[in-house]
Amino acid sequence: MSNAFLRMACGIGLLLQVSACGPEPDYVDAVDWDSRRGGRSLFYRGGNNGAEEDEAIELVKQHEAPEGEGTVEEWIDRQIGEKRGDVMFPRWEARRSAPNRYEVRYTYTYRDVDLRIEKRGYQWDVDTMIDVVGDMTHLSPEEVDGRARRAREQLERLDQIRDEYTLE
Repeated sequence: MSNAFLRMACGIGLLLQVSACGPEPDYVDAVDWDSRRGGRSLFYRGGNNGAEEDEAIELVKQHEAPEGEGTVEEWIDRQIGEKRGDVMFPRWEARRSAPNRYEVRYTYTYRDVDLRIEKRGYQWDVDTMIDVVGDMTHLSPEEVDGRARRAREQLERLDQIRDEYTLE
C-alpha cells in the first residue's frame, strides 16, 4: 500500500513538474530576465506589454531639453555626439515606483580615448497620470551599476553570517 502511494505521489509530482514547462506567460517577454538572480530585473526595458512604462519613457524623450533646445532625446543625442570616446550599450529603462509614477533612466557605457570605461546615465521621475516629468538627475557610476554593488554587499554579508555561524 505504501509503495503504491509513493508511486502515485511521484507520478503526480512528475506530472506537475512537466506541466510547468513550456512557454512563459506573455509578460515574461516584456522584461529582462537576470538568470544570476533567477528573477525579473527591477527595470522594465521595453516590450509588448509595458504600455505604461513605454508611455513614461516616451514622456521623458519628448520633454523639453535641460538647455531648452529641443527634446530630451535630441539633447542626449547632442551630448553623446560631442564625446570623443565611444558610447556603448545605450538603454532607456522605466521602473514603477508607485501607481502612475515611474523612475525613467537613460544609461550607457562610455569608453574614453585612454580606454577607461565608465557607466553613466540620467534619471527622471515621471507621473503618467498628469503627464509630468521631473528634473533630470545625473547618475553616478555606482547608481548606474547598482545591481553589482548590491550583489557585492549581499555576498559580503553572507560571508559575515557564515563566519558567525560556522561550527569548528
